Amino acid sequence: MSLVLPAAADTRSPRHIVYDYAVTSYCGLLTPEVEQGFRQELAAVTEQNGLTPEEAKELRIAGWVDADREWSNRGLGGFRAWCASDGAAAAERFRGVTRGQR
Repeated sequence: MSLVLPAAADTRSPRHIVYDYAVTSYCGLLTPEVEQGFRQELAAVTEQNGLTPEEAKELRIAGWVDADREWSNRGLGGFRAWCASDGAAAAERFRGVTRGQR
């Protein structure tokens, strides 16, 4: 059974999803529920977009690189606001996917 996401999710790509996941990781917000939501959303979006394994891999790598660059740009202590905004929102989104709310 595949997860069907609402139309708003169509604008997200594996790159965005992996970026959000990386932010939750950097910010210490990973939980089993967040992990499950990430995996569900990534699989659904990859399937919905008909990506080849190579295309999906390239987008996932780009998401990790984007997050790593952003983490590096934040500087000493600058990541706190990033975690409070982007990290918290990403974790909530993944929890929503797990709960069937997204």
